[in-house]
Amino acid sequence: MKSCSRSTSSITGSSDFAEAIGININCSHDEMFKVLEKTGIGFFSIENQINKFDNLYGGKFYAPHVLSFGLPGLMFPKKPNILFYGLAHPNISLSLKLFNKFNFKNVFVVSSTDDGVHFLDELNVFGTSKVVGSIDGVTGEEKSFKVNEILSLENYKRLDIAPSLVVEENIKLGIRSILGKDKNALRDMVCVNAGTILFLANKVSNLKEGYLLAAKCLKESSLGKTLDGGFSSHVLVSNSNIYKIKEKYKNIKELEKYTLTDSLACIIHSLNIIKNKVKGKKVCIVGDGAVGELTARYVNFLKSEEVTIIGKNLLDITNFNNINYNDIDLTKKYLDHFDIVIDCVGGESDFVFKNSSKIIKTFGLFIITAVYKNNKEISFIPRDFFAKEIKIYGSRSYITNKRIDEFKKAFDLISLKKISLENIITHRLPMSCFEEGIKTFTNKKKTSCRKLIFYNI
Repeated sequence: MKSCSRSTSSITGSSDFAEAIGININCSHDEMFKVLEKTGIGFFSIENQINKFDNLYGGKFYAPHVLSFGLPGLMFPKKPNILFYGLAHPNISLSLKLFNKFNFKNVFVVSSTDDGVHFLDELNVFGTSKVVGSIDGVTGEEKSFKVNEILSLENYKRLDIAPSLVVEENIKLGIRSILGKDKNALRDMVCVNAGTILFLANKVSNLKEGYLLAAKCLKESSLGKTLDGGFSSHVLVSNSNIYKIKEKYKNIKELEKYTLTDSLACIIHSLNIIKNKVKGKKVCIVGDGAVGELTARYVNFLKSEEVTIIGKNLLDITNFNNINYNDIDLTKKYLDHFDIVIDCVGGESDFVFKNSSKIIKTFGLFIITAVYKNNKEISFIPRDFFAKEIKIYGSRSYITNKRIDEFKKAFDLISLKKISLENIITHRLPMSCFEEGIKTFTNKKKTSCRKLIFYNI
């Protein structure tokens, strides 16, 4: 649970920030508790809970006062098991006593300053931080320390966390910090305070472990991985990530081809890495899934001389040479045959690496677009690659910026019908049949499923 309020002395308060990113903080307590149960976080507006008080005193306090020592924490509609409380004042022990008086037994109060005059209500990456807490009603000793020394961080200054003077820019700054994409100081402040919460929740054993875990989450943050992806009710993205579909359509199902934009953008990126040197070349795609066939169609669009797909299932794939994965004469038939081999398999097998070096020509190219597990180890003979001077390229995701926008290119190719997407999407089910869909997709040999779409309309 997070208590939030409007801005007074700062550019944006936590309520302002929450609303700006699409969170409805004006719903009832019962509705917010449902959100809390579903998402793991709920925002409770202080102003909404004490309307009459806010009408009299809202916006009138620009410095910590007696209510700052505990009111926001006491205003939760339900008492939290653990309270992490920030106070912009040096007397954090007084705040802890107040919470203990109201029978809050597990409390952690923090404050920080760089000059002994100005205080922040959170742990900071510059200056000195102070903490005090109680566990099961037993109060610990108040301690002061320098976070940057404990965690071996840079020697940050106050200006390193300076907010923008424009509300919209300040909110963007906050979003970028949460996503780990902004200044080191702001990112580290997010990680330090998030790491403290992880420590209080017994997810880590100390502040340093908490900081490192939070930093790892920010570094690896991506939709569908550490952030909710396609099956969530909504996702938060920049408006620059939105592409308008201009074509006319009779029903929503006619637009399902656009669900392949992301996959096609990744494929475009993998060929951009080699500067699209495909025309007139013999290309082999290992993997007969939707990505493998989509890669084959894009390579064909780039006017390659020959396109071959190696796969286990080869589900009615036409217009290309198809080779069965289990063909024992594979490497003999196609020895030194291909200019380029593209790995679209991943998984657990060493098959691709062991065989690609044999079927690629001298000076050929090997592109890895497949996704392997982080700890996956591959067994192959390095000499098979370096003796033929084969160049190996790794390809991950795609680029979207003013200079190169591979997602936009994929979107345009689909919109202008430059690439055939027929029969790649083979199954469609409502979200209510989610488990059936997973079984259908994982049993491709029986179901002939390449790409499955869930509808929620």
